[in-house]
Amino acid sequence: MNDLDIGFDLDLNLELLLNILIDTTREYMEAFQITPESIQMVLSMLEKYQAFKEITTYYMDDKNECVSFVSFTIDWKKYELQCKDDDPDIILNRKSISNQTPKQILESACKIINERVNEIKKERGVTNIKMVFTYSDKIAKDKDLMEQINKEANLVPHTGEIRKSNKINSVQTKIVSSITEKTLSIYYVT
Repeated sequence: MNDLDIGFDLDLNLELLLNILIDTTREYMEAFQITPESIQMVLSMLEKYQAFKEITTYYMDDKNECVSFVSFTIDWKKYELQCKDDDPDIILNRKSISNQTPKQILESACKIINERVNEIKKERGVTNIKMVFTYSDKIAKDKDLMEQINKEANLVPHTGEIRKSNKINSVQTKIVSSITEKTLSIYYVT
């Protein structure tokens, strides 16, 4: 095996991991009821630039107070996506997932998340959603590229404060891309 073959294998593995990360991010963002336009913008920026290391969605009520949130954190060294949410009800029962495929786990998790988001929106009076993007370290070091992404994605600097409700508790869900299975492994961390 020569250096060209090794580089080719590495590129294929990174492309596979990126595709899994993009697909997983899409599924979870849809489950959390983020607008299709926002999802498309995020996925495009992730695929083209690896632009963000964190994307936080705040569910706001009519008093402009955050009543729920979800934060997507991306580890670009491992091509991992982690979700942090304020509601423990979206975590699947571990016994129910022990004999499911990774795809079934993802579909089940998204169904539960979507149902719970509907309940939260109704219970807590969600009227709008705000999103905050944190650039990846690579992008944060390149001001010209950051400006290009801002323009292309139609992003403006976040100003002001987001007031959070005292109802928010956090639970983490860790989603890990797997090269060997060419699919997803999902770990739930409380």
